[in-house]
Amino acid sequence: MIVSPKALLRFRILFICAFAALSSACGFTPMHAPSNGFGGGEGAFGNVSVALGSDIRVDDKEAAFWVQQRLAERLGTQTGAAQILEITPSARRGGVGISGQDIATRYDLNLALKYKLIDAASGKVLDKGTLNAVSTFTATNDPYALIAAEKETVKQLASDTADRLLTRVAGYYASTR
Repeated sequence: MIVSPKALLRFRILFICAFAALSSACGFTPMHAPSNGFGGGEGAFGNVSVALGSDIRVDDKEAAFWVQQRLAERLGTQTGAAQILEITPSARRGGVGISGQDIATRYDLNLALKYKLIDAASGKVLDKGTLNAVSTFTATNDPYALIAAEKETVKQLASDTADRLLTRVAGYYASTR
Protein backbone atom coordinates (compact mmCIF):
# COMPACT_ATOMS: atom_id res chain seq x y z
CA MET A 1 0.00 0.00 0.00
CA ILE A 2 1.37 3.32 -1.07
CA VAL A 3 0.45 6.42 0.95
CA SER A 4 0.52 9.78 -0.76
CA PRO A 5 2.59 12.60 0.75
CA LYS A 6 -0.56 14.71 1.24
CA ALA A 7 -2.25 11.94 3.23
CA LEU A 8 0.87 11.50 5.35
CA LEU A 9 1.00 15.24 6.02
CA ARG A 10 -2.69 15.29 7.02
CA PHE A 11 -2.10 12.35 9.36
CA ARG A 12 0.83 14.12 11.02
CA ILE A 13 -1.16 17.34 11.48
CA LEU A 14 -4.10 15.39 12.90
CA PHE A 15 -1.76 13.53 15.27
CA ILE A 16 -0.14 16.75 16.50
CA CYS A 17 -3.52 18.41 17.08
CA ALA A 18 -4.81 15.39 18.99
CA PHE A 19 -1.65 15.27 21.11
CA ALA A 20 -1.91 19.01 21.88
CA ALA A 21 -5.57 18.66 22.87
CA LEU A 22 -4.88 15.71 25.15
CA SER A 23 -1.79 17.18 26.81
CA SER A 24 -3.49 20.50 27.56
CA ALA A 25 -5.70 18.74 30.11
CA CYS A 26 -2.85 17.21 32.12
CA GLY A 27 -3.18 19.64 35.04
CA PHE A 28 0.28 21.21 34.64
CA THR A 29 0.59 24.63 36.27
CA PRO A 30 3.89 26.52 36.22
CA MET A 31 5.40 26.96 39.68
CA HIS A 32 6.55 30.55 39.06
CA ALA A 33 3.58 31.83 37.05
CA PRO A 34 1.90 35.04 38.29
CA SER A 35 -1.48 33.31 38.50
CA ASN A 36 0.07 30.77 40.86
CA GLY A 37 0.56 33.29 43.62
CA PHE A 38 3.67 35.33 42.85
CA GLY A 39 2.45 38.80 43.53
CA GLY A 40 -1.15 37.85 42.78
CA GLY A 41 -2.04 36.59 46.24
CA GLU A 42 -3.98 33.58 44.93
CA GLY A 43 -1.62 30.64 45.47
CA ALA A 44 0.36 29.37 48.41
CA PHE A 45 3.24 31.82 47.91
CA GLY A 46 0.86 34.77 47.65
CA ASN A 47 0.23 34.59 51.37
CA VAL A 48 3.84 34.38 52.61
CA SER A 49 5.89 37.24 54.02
CA VAL A 50 9.65 37.13 54.59
CA ALA A 51 11.28 38.04 57.91
CA LEU A 52 14.86 37.95 59.11
CA GLY A 53 15.72 35.85 62.13
CA SER A 54 16.63 37.66 65.32
CA ASP A 55 20.04 36.01 65.71
CA ILE A 56 21.80 37.26 62.55
CA ARG A 57 25.41 38.23 63.14
CA VAL A 58 26.77 41.56 61.90
CA ASP A 59 29.08 39.71 59.47
CA ASP A 60 26.06 38.03 57.85
CA LYS A 61 23.95 41.15 57.26
CA GLU A 62 25.06 41.49 53.63
CA ALA A 63 24.11 37.90 52.79
CA ALA A 64 20.81 38.40 54.64
CA PHE A 65 20.11 41.51 52.60
CA TRP A 66 20.70 39.76 49.26
CA VAL A 67 18.64 36.69 50.20
CA GLN A 68 15.79 38.93 51.36
CA GLN A 69 15.98 41.00 48.16
CA ARG A 70 15.81 37.92 45.94
CA LEU A 71 12.85 36.54 47.89
CA ALA A 72 11.10 39.92 47.61
CA GLU A 73 11.65 39.85 43.82
CA ARG A 74 10.10 36.39 43.59
CA LEU A 75 7.34 36.66 46.19
CA GLY A 76 6.59 40.35 46.33
CA THR A 77 6.24 42.17 49.62
CA GLN A 78 3.35 40.97 51.75
CA THR A 79 1.92 42.51 54.90
CA GLY A 80 -0.49 40.64 57.11
CA ALA A 81 0.32 37.32 55.44
CA ALA A 82 -0.96 34.00 56.78
CA GLN A 83 2.56 32.52 56.88
CA ILE A 84 5.97 33.94 57.67
CA LEU A 85 9.16 32.63 56.09
CA GLU A 86 11.86 33.40 58.65
CA ILE A 87 15.41 33.22 57.27
CA THR A 88 18.77 33.26 59.04
CA PRO A 89 21.77 33.19 56.66
CA SER A 90 25.32 32.58 57.79
CA ALA A 91 28.30 33.16 55.45
CA ARG A 92 31.84 31.92 56.04
CA ARG A 93 34.95 32.48 53.93
CA GLY A 94 37.90 30.13 53.94
CA GLY A 95 41.15 30.03 51.99
CA VAL A 96 41.55 27.07 49.65
CA GLY A 97 44.58 27.55 47.43
CA ILE A 98 47.83 28.62 49.10
CA SER A 99 50.71 30.12 47.13
CA GLY A 100 54.43 29.61 47.77
CA GLN A 101 54.40 32.81 49.84
CA ASP A 102 51.71 31.28 52.12
CA ILE A 103 48.97 33.56 50.75
CA ALA A 104 45.51 32.34 49.79
CA THR A 105 44.92 32.37 46.02
CA ARG A 106 41.36 31.02 46.08
CA TYR A 107 38.57 31.27 48.61
CA ASP A 108 35.49 29.19 49.31
CA LEU A 109 32.41 31.07 50.41
CA ASN A 110 29.96 28.87 52.35
CA LEU A 111 26.39 30.07 52.85
CA ALA A 112 24.14 28.24 55.28
CA LEU A 113 20.52 29.40 55.18
CA LYS A 114 18.31 28.30 58.05
CA TYR A 115 14.62 28.80 57.46
CA LYS A 116 11.30 28.33 59.23
CA LEU A 117 7.85 28.53 57.67
CA ILE A 118 5.60 29.75 60.49
CA ASP A 119 1.82 30.02 60.68
CA ALA A 120 1.26 33.69 61.59
CA ALA A 121 -1.97 33.08 63.52
CA SER A 122 -0.84 30.23 65.78
CA GLY A 123 2.95 30.64 65.72
CA LYS A 124 3.29 26.94 64.81
CA VAL A 125 6.35 25.99 62.76
CA LEU A 126 5.05 24.34 59.59
CA ASP A 127 8.40 23.53 57.99
CA LYS A 128 12.05 24.20 58.77
CA GLY A 129 15.44 23.25 57.48
CA THR A 130 18.86 24.40 56.36
CA LEU A 131 20.22 24.90 52.86
CA ASN A 132 23.96 24.92 52.23
CA ALA A 133 25.71 26.41 49.21
CA VAL A 134 29.36 26.86 48.29
CA SER A 135 31.06 29.04 45.71
CA THR A 136 34.73 29.62 44.98
CA PHE A 137 36.36 32.85 43.85
CA THR A 138 39.90 33.84 42.94
CA ALA A 139 41.94 36.08 45.21
CA THR A 140 44.09 38.72 43.59
CA ASN A 141 46.91 40.76 45.07
CA ASP A 142 44.75 43.88 44.86
CA PRO A 143 42.71 44.16 48.10
CA TYR A 144 39.93 46.14 46.40
CA ALA A 145 39.52 43.48 43.71
CA LEU A 146 39.34 40.83 46.45
CA ILE A 147 36.56 42.75 48.23
CA ALA A 148 34.65 43.23 44.96
CA ALA A 149 34.97 39.54 44.06
CA GLU A 150 33.77 38.48 47.51
CA LYS A 151 30.77 40.85 47.41
CA GLU A 152 29.72 39.62 43.97
CA THR A 153 30.07 36.00 45.11
CA VAL A 154 27.90 36.69 48.16
CA LYS A 155 25.26 38.29 45.93
CA GLN A 156 25.18 35.40 43.44
CA LEU A 157 25.25 32.73 46.13
CA ALA A 158 22.43 34.43 48.06
CA SER A 159 20.30 34.63 44.91
CA ASP A 160 20.85 30.97 44.09
CA THR A 161 20.13 29.88 47.66
CA ALA A 162 16.92 31.95 47.78
CA ASP A 163 15.70 30.22 44.60
CA ARG A 164 16.51 26.82 46.10
CA LEU A 165 14.61 27.83 49.25
CA LEU A 166 11.50 28.63 47.21
CA THR A 167 11.75 25.22 45.57
CA ARG A 168 11.97 23.59 48.99
CA VAL A 169 8.94 25.54 50.30
CA ALA A 170 7.01 24.72 47.11
CA GLY A 171 7.77 21.05 47.83
CA TYR A 172 6.33 21.48 51.33
CA TYR A 173 3.12 22.99 49.92
CA ALA A 174 2.88 20.22 47.31
CA SER A 175 3.25 17.52 49.99
CA THR A 176 0.53 18.99 52.21
CA ARG A 177 -2.13 19.07 49.49
